[in-house]
Amino acid sequence: MDIIIKRAVLHILDFRSNMTVMSNQWLDLSDEAVMEFVSKHAGRSMSDAGRHRGTFLETSRFLRMLQQYLRGEMDLLTMSSQAATAIYDQLLLSDSPDSMDVMMAELERGEEQYLALLCFNNKMGYTHQVVSGGDGVRNEILRHYSILPSTSQKLQSFAFIRLSDLTVTFLDTKRVIEGEQVFALPERVLQCTWQRSSRETVKMINKIATKVAEEHGSNSSIAVSRAKSYMAENAQTSDVLSPMEMGREVFSQSSVMQSEFRVQLQEAGLDKPTHVDRPYAQKSGRSHKIKTDTGIEITIPIDYFDNERYVEFINNPDGTLSIALKNIAKITNRQ
Repeated sequence: MDIIIKRAVLHILDFRSNMTVMSNQWLDLSDEAVMEFVSKHAGRSMSDAGRHRGTFLETSRFLRMLQQYLRGEMDLLTMSSQAATAIYDQLLLSDSPDSMDVMMAELERGEEQYLALLCFNNKMGYTHQVVSGGDGVRNEILRHYSILPSTSQKLQSFAFIRLSDLTVTFLDTKRVIEGEQVFALPERVLQCTWQRSSRETVKMINKIATKVAEEHGSNSSIAVSRAKSYMAENAQTSDVLSPMEMGREVFSQSSVMQSEFRVQLQEAGLDKPTHVDRPYAQKSGRSHKIKTDTGIEITIPIDYFDNERYVEFINNPDGTLSIALKNIAKITNRQ
């Protein structure tokens, strides 16, 4: 789904010189390079399967500021400056603060309106400079400490606020602040709760399916492939997954394993329906990769995994396992 960037502003948090440079002008989105930079980073971050969902705490100072903006009591430039200052104040307390540029943007996705808060960690890089003197022109290499991440790089800290219900999706990395490891963006700046990310949820469910299958002498690879297939099919119509219902489908031939799967889900706090990003569930459900103890790796499409016309797992008398790939018309060598 396309993202429309309405306006955006960029602020500089420089911890090398311990200063901030707050912009009071919007970025020029008519510049093709600027629009590409903003839209690609926003789009990539908004679809990151590692992002968490959360809600503001009632005591959140950021929420009060956001409500002032929505009531028209505060303009977005002022709000963005205060948000950037809050980030600077918190990172200043950390053991090793990284200089960064902070962007706030208004955007649309489908029929929904969002505020985006994107943090661009500055990287040290090299560039050239031309020096002209009495002896002519000399090209030199210059070290630069404020290189922004390219559009192909993932951001490590960002947040999106959906204005219709003020729900938050975000990603952040832990920092040591005042001797404590915290997620500065959600805990100290936004002050919101959070849930597991789609990536963490899918990984934990697959891990539990593997454990239950192995403990009962069943093929764990087939169990995980069925779990992935269920999640991908569910994602075609919904972004809410019921792990309990999935367990009944994955272990349909064993009530004992269904019961054990339910127990494991409850212990992991996954016994309730949970949100899973639909594109991520569909993508992760396309294939399953297995690796043998001999170092052989095979990636098999999910549709073929549980079909003995194409793939068969054979239990050998000596306790080893063989995998037969069938009905192959052509083999292509991959470099």
